[in-house]
Amino acid sequence: MMEVAIQEVLPDTTHRWCKVHVLSKENEFLGPICSKKSGFKDDFQKITDSMLTVREFESAWKHLLDKYNLHGNAFLSQIYDSRHKWAKPYFKGKFCAKQTSMQRMSARTTCLRVMCHGIDLSTCLYDTTTSSNLILSQRKASRRVGVGR
Repeated sequence: MMEVAIQEVLPDTTHRWCKVHVLSKENEFLGPICSKKSGFKDDFQKITDSMLTVREFESAWKHLLDKYNLHGNAFLSQIYDSRHKWAKPYFKGKFCAKQTSMQRMSARTTCLRVMCHGIDLSTCLYDTTTSSNLILSQRKASRRVGVGR
C-alpha cells in the first residue's frame, strides 16, 4: 500500500488522499439527495471545499447530518471517519504541493492528445511508451557513467 511505503521511506511526510477520489462515489450514494432542490449539494460542497478550521468542519458536518437527516448514511459515515486523510482543515500547517492525481492525469491526457494528433492512438501510445523507456534507459546509463567520476 502506497501510504505504508511513504510512511516507511519518508517518515516526516503526510500522505494526503485525493479528495476527488474520496468523493467520487458521491452521486452513486447520494444521488437522490443531490438531485433534490434541497440545497444539499451546495451545503456539502461548501463543507468539503471551503472549511478552514477543524472546528468549522466538524460543526458544519454535524449541521449537515441534522438538516438533511443523514445520520445513518453509510457513505457519509465512511468519508467522515477518514476525514483526517482528505479534508483541508486537517492539513493546516503542512506543506501540500497542491496537485491532485486528477490534475496529473489531465496533464498526461493533454500531452498525449498533442503528441498523437491525427495518429492512431494505439500506435501513439506504443511509440510514447517506447520513447519513454528509451529516455529512461539513457538517463540510467548516463548516471552510471557519471558515478565513477
